[in-house]
Amino acid sequence: MSKRYKLWQLPTYTHCPVIGTCLTLYELIKVVRQTGLIVEHGSDYYLHSSLVQLADQNAPPSRRIQKILDSKYSRWIKSYGALTTDAERKKFWHDAVKTGQVPGAFWAVISHTHSPADLVDLALGDVHMLSHLQGALNRADLQYTRVRQLSTENCLFYTPQPSIHAGFRFLDA
Repeated sequence: MSKRYKLWQLPTYTHCPVIGTCLTLYELIKVVRQTGLIVEHGSDYYLHSSLVQLADQNAPPSRRIQKILDSKYSRWIKSYGALTTDAERKKFWHDAVKTGQVPGAFWAVISHTHSPADLVDLALGDVHMLSHLQGALNRADLQYTRVRQLSTENCLFYTPQPSIHAGFRFLDA
């Protein structure tokens, strides 16, 4: 098996995108429960940021996250580990982005010791920009939902008025 970094061995600037991209909210809650971690505020953001802050330590939450990531993305890790050239590794990443399979490929690229620096930078940049796109989609969805809600409310209060054409006859030409 190829050499890989543990989560706490990665640069700290990778922890937020790894945890935010590769783990579900349910998995984050599971880590907190299984490790006895106490998160003071109950929001998703505080849950995420608490685990990101602890990710640089070889501690129970980080080890649990490592175990989840390695298990969940074992197929990706194995496939990426078998690649021998930088060109193959870059194609692996591009193919994953093209097919929407970013989380597994991201963890494989970020955690592998032989990932070229320019590929790691590309993967971090792509994940960063994808988070912006997702945010824009969420905002658009919220706006659409609000417009539909207002439209429904307006329909409830709308009283149809008689047509201005009522009582008129049109002559056949």
